[in-house]
Amino acid sequence: MKKLFKKSLAALLTVAVLCAAMAAVPFVASAKTQPALRIVTTSNIFGSAKANYYTLEEDDNGDSFITVKYMLYAEGSRVVNCDIDEITWDPAVLEMKKEYNMVKIGRTNMFNLFSGSVEQMAGAGMTNITAPGRVIGNFTNISSPMYAYYADNTPVTFITVRFKVLDKNAGETVINCRMESIGMCNENTDPPLVEYGPIRNQIINQEVLDSITAYTVIEPEGQTLPIGESERGDVNGDSDIDINDATEIQKVITEFTDADGNPLYDLEDPKVFDIMDVYRDGIINIRDVTEIQRFIAEFISEFME
Repeated sequence: MKKLFKKSLAALLTVAVLCAAMAAVPFVASAKTQPALRIVTTSNIFGSAKANYYTLEEDDNGDSFITVKYMLYAEGSRVVNCDIDEITWDPAVLEMKKEYNMVKIGRTNMFNLFSGSVEQMAGAGMTNITAPGRVIGNFTNISSPMYAYYADNTPVTFITVRFKVLDKNAGETVINCRMESIGMCNENTDPPLVEYGPIRNQIINQEVLDSITAYTVIEPEGQTLPIGESERGDVNGDSDIDINDATEIQKVITEFTDADGNPLYDLEDPKVFDIMDVYRDGIINIRDVTEIQRFIAEFISEFME
C-alpha cells in the first residue's frame, strides 16, 4: 500500500512539474489570415448573416459582385402591405446602382428591389437611391398580394440587392435593412383576415416574427480558408480558433471517416498536418486538442513554436 501511495504521489508531482514547466514556456504569435472581405447583414426583421471572402470571382471587366437576398416563408399567409424604411451600406466598399438591380416587368426593365413581388405577379415596388450608401423603398398592394411561400413550400425571395465590390480587401463591412411595417393575411381563415400588425419605430412586433420565417442569404456563399492556407489550430478554416477546431482533431484521433469510409483529412499533406499539430510534437493526439482548449480558455494567448 505504501509503495502504491508513493508511486501515486510521484506521478502527481511529475504532472505538477510538467504543468508548471508548460506555463513557463514563452509563446510566440502565429500569423492569422483574416478574410479579405467579410459581409455582415443586419436587420430588425430578417435577421443577420455573415459571409467571408478570401477571393472574389471577377467578370470579364474585372468586377466582382455580391447579392443579398431577404427571404420570407409563412405557409398559409400572404403579404398584404409592407414598407422598407432604408437599406444602408458603406459606399466606399460597396456600390449599388440601378443598373445592377433591374428587373423585367412586362416589357419594361425597372429598378426594383422587390423581386418577390415581381415573381408573384403582385405588382412592382417603388425604389429610390436617396444618398450614397442608402436606398429606400416601399410596396403596398392589397388587391393582388404576394404569397409568402411558393406552391412547393419554398420561401419567396422578398427583396434582392446586388452590389458591386469596390474594395475587395476592406475587412468587415455591414449592410443593414430596416423595415417600417409588414402586414400578413392568413389564408386559413374564412374570410381571410389580416391579423398581424405593422412594425413601427424599429420595435419588433413579436406576433409577426412568431408567424413567419424571415432570414437573409448572401451570394456567392462565404468561403472557408483553404486548409493549406489556414493558421495553426484553425482546422476548419473559418478564421476562428474555437471548440469546433478541437472537435475536428478529436474526429481525426478517433479515426472518423466520411460517408464513403475515407479519412476526413489527408494527414500525409504536410500543410494539413502542420495545422493540426498544434502542440508541435509531430503527433496528432489529445495534446493538440488540449492546446486549443487552453487557447479558448485564455490560459495561453498564442501557441508555442
